[in-house]
Amino acid sequence: MRHAAWCVAVTVFAVPAFGQFPDDFGPFPLEDPFEEAIEAEEAVEPGDEVAPNLVPEIAPADSAPLTAAELLQRSDDVSRSAADVKKLIGDPPPAVSKTDVPLRLVPEDLHLGRDYARQVRYLAMRVWLVNGSAKPVTVPRESFRLITRGNELKPGIPARQGLTRLPAGPRFIELPELSKTGPVTVPPHAAIALQVGFADLPGSTEVPEMTLRLPVGGDMAEVDLNAYSLGLMALQIERLGPRGLLGLVTVGGEITPVGAGQLATTLERLANDKTTRLVLTWGENAPAVPPDLSNWLVQSSLGIDGTPANDGQHPVLAGAIRELHLAAFPAGTGVPNYGGPRRVHRTLAAAVTAALGTAFQTMPLDELLREIEGGHVLTRPAAIAAGGRLPSERLPMLIELTSDADVDIAKAAVVALRGFGTQPSIDRLVELAKDAPLPVRAAAVESLAASRFGVGHEALRALLEGSVDGAPLIPPQALVPVLANYPRPLWGDALYKLAMQGEPAVRAEALAALAKLGHPELTVGLEAAIESDDDKLRTRAFSLLARRGDPESMRMAAEYTRRHLASRPPTREMFTLLLRTKDPQVVPLLIERLGDEGANRSDLIRLLSQIGGLEIRDTLEAVYPTLEPPVQAVALGTLAQLRSPKFYDFAEAALASGEPALVSVAQQQLQVDGGQEAVALLTRTLFESDNDMAVSYAAQGLGGIATPEARAAIRKAAHRDDERGQAAAREWVKLITTSAGSQPFQAAMSARQREDWKQAVERYTDAIELDPQLIDAWSGRANANMQLTDYQAARADYEKTLELDPADSAAVTCLGILRVFDGRVEEGLSFVRDRSAEFTESELFAYNTACLYAVASERLEKTDAARAERLRVDAVKELHRAVELGMTAAEHVSWMRKDPDLKSLHGRPDFEKAVAAAERAGDRGKRRAGEKR
Repeated sequence: MRHAAWCVAVTVFAVPAFGQFPDDFGPFPLEDPFEEAIEAEEAVEPGDEVAPNLVPEIAPADSAPLTAAELLQRSDDVSRSAADVKKLIGDPPPAVSKTDVPLRLVPEDLHLGRDYARQVRYLAMRVWLVNGSAKPVTVPRESFRLITRGNELKPGIPARQGLTRLPAGPRFIELPELSKTGPVTVPPHAAIALQVGFADLPGSTEVPEMTLRLPVGGDMAEVDLNAYSLGLMALQIERLGPRGLLGLVTVGGEITPVGAGQLATTLERLANDKTTRLVLTWGENAPAVPPDLSNWLVQSSLGIDGTPANDGQHPVLAGAIRELHLAAFPAGTGVPNYGGPRRVHRTLAAAVTAALGTAFQTMPLDELLREIEGGHVLTRPAAIAAGGRLPSERLPMLIELTSDADVDIAKAAVVALRGFGTQPSIDRLVELAKDAPLPVRAAAVESLAASRFGVGHEALRALLEGSVDGAPLIPPQALVPVLANYPRPLWGDALYKLAMQGEPAVRAEALAALAKLGHPELTVGLEAAIESDDDKLRTRAFSLLARRGDPESMRMAAEYTRRHLASRPPTREMFTLLLRTKDPQVVPLLIERLGDEGANRSDLIRLLSQIGGLEIRDTLEAVYPTLEPPVQAVALGTLAQLRSPKFYDFAEAALASGEPALVSVAQQQLQVDGGQEAVALLTRTLFESDNDMAVSYAAQGLGGIATPEARAAIRKAAHRDDERGQAAAREWVKLITTSAGSQPFQAAMSARQREDWKQAVERYTDAIELDPQLIDAWSGRANANMQLTDYQAARADYEKTLELDPADSAAVTCLGILRVFDGRVEEGLSFVRDRSAEFTESELFAYNTACLYAVASERLEKTDAARAERLRVDAVKELHRAVELGMTAAEHVSWMRKDPDLKSLHGRPDFEKAVAAAERAGDRGKRRAGEKR
């Protein structure tokens, strides 16, 4: 398990606040069964786009600071709320935090997330240290501990390229701030907020049990984070309906990713207790739900009657739940609009009706009747809506309920009447359609349209024709939306008349209904609408034309688009149409729109890149310097595709800009280019840029190109002991793993670990045959041949290694040793010493130089004993230097003792001292690693 160093940051008297999300996810969908015909201004307009995966940044709201006493009160309230819920669902009560400890921990902004680049699960939060005593209290910031599944984690979230901050509730935790250490003093009766993060949490989607602890003198302050997150939600739970089969869960507070686990557990407990139909709603003061959690809730509700939703991040809901509906999300919540069965509702009444619908359709009639006559205020409308199952003698009761002062009751009774085809029921529906509150009138029209009986359809047709040919019997705004949802040829002619005259909004709805019907005169109606003076009507007509696909519709849509582009940027649907038609006539118009204030230049450039040709290149080259970085990124990609001669200059500036989008696009396009100029540019960036991100991307680009020149640049940089070296080393490992010779190379490495040198040579040879540019295979085979004393083969392999990588220190030193083996001692020593200035920071070069000196001393022992001794002394010095540079791992120390090249040093006190120094340094490293764990 990987363990990170501790990291905390401090804020004094920070302001706990809840954020709001922008309302840019689109409106809620219309309701079923009797919310389909609500007021027109509440309806979803065609063309409204809902982005299910958009995650807007949360801006912290302003609020007054909480005092220490208020924080303690908040903690107590949250704890009581958690205990109440636990008791209600039959779980053991949460552990009670000690109140006699000088400090109390009050967490907030808890965020359980995952760094997918490294598959590291982390917990980030702010924690208030509240001192309720009369004396100051001092604690080390690094002394926090997270207890989870029997493990004790120290604070720490490993930093990586591109990751600078983490979300935590309505705020962000800046990772550089977490590196601060040292004591924190909390004044008497005061509070201080610390930012804390933990990495390597267990589990994937489930939320593990977690307790946060902080030693305070001889005491321990602690808080159960799961129970605290449960209390933060301020849940209220009611069981409604016959036999308590509906669970109504109201969220009065904040849902966090940790709280999501407690919420899932609560719903599971209710389902296991036979409350399998659930409605989740929010209190009027509840804060907005974060986008990832609203997305999880909606996906989970849709997966109830199919494959359970698993987003890889949040809990999977229990299979025992039969229905889960969501109602009245807090203001500011982004709610994704997925297809499939309706699970998200504007009102609590609609959600309850939907959750209980199938239950009341199969319930014994006597139970249904009891619920209709005396049920709960929330469940009674759902029961009444199912009243179409009742025998005809109960019809008078339902007719009477259509006049109820409660609109929900009246609408539910109207829905029930669609189950009867008798004249009294039809007459009542017609009467209500003509004269009733607008929601009830709309419900009456819908019941006639959705009726199983032809007599209901005929009655609606008569009403419709009367509304078209004379004074409206039914307001069109209540009539047309319903007819659009129940398209029948029976009322096609009347809809056509409504589409050709009257209010533009009604005409637009009628056109949509005609499109569903496939009315033969639809094209005529659309042509009239697209030439009208009303912008919304024209927009709806264009939307319908653009979807039809026949030549005449495409002609009208294209002409309308060109007229529109003469003065305004394209709409989203126009983008879609132009991508399909690729109309070259719009290119000059789109270029002109690039200068419009507020225009989406990124989208315009993308569109131009799909439609235009070389004629747009000059324009983009001219405007490129004036564009904002995100737009420049799009333009840069387009210029690369158009083979712009200025691309390389723009790409070099982009890599130097430090703008993530620009750097990324420049690297991608240079990698796609793959030519000599692209390699040269990326190489300059890798070796000269001061920006770590640009260095990392440059290494990735070179690795993606992987030509011999690109490989050489990566290999050269990989020898460096800095960020460039680390970035290049990562890419070099990727090159090995993606090489055609990767499999035999790995087999050779395994043989090398077993010291099966013959097998290693064979496998290295296989790797070289598959990838002659695989430097590590050449150097690996050279080393194996050295162990087999096949010095001639080793020399040839090291020379090839040095040809491919002139900076390979092992090849340099081993070629020197091989010269010594050949009796050319002075040549071997000079060969290595002449290159030594290049490798002053290389522990491997220092070690191999020690081996060279030791081998040379053996050769000179008989002819020049004094010089041989000096070489042995120099060899030990090089060993000390290798240890100082970091050669302290246990396997390295072990090899020092048995390396045949060092046998002339074995038994010498200074050699033993060098080895002992390596062992001590290795032990210190282990202790430091243990402290981090």
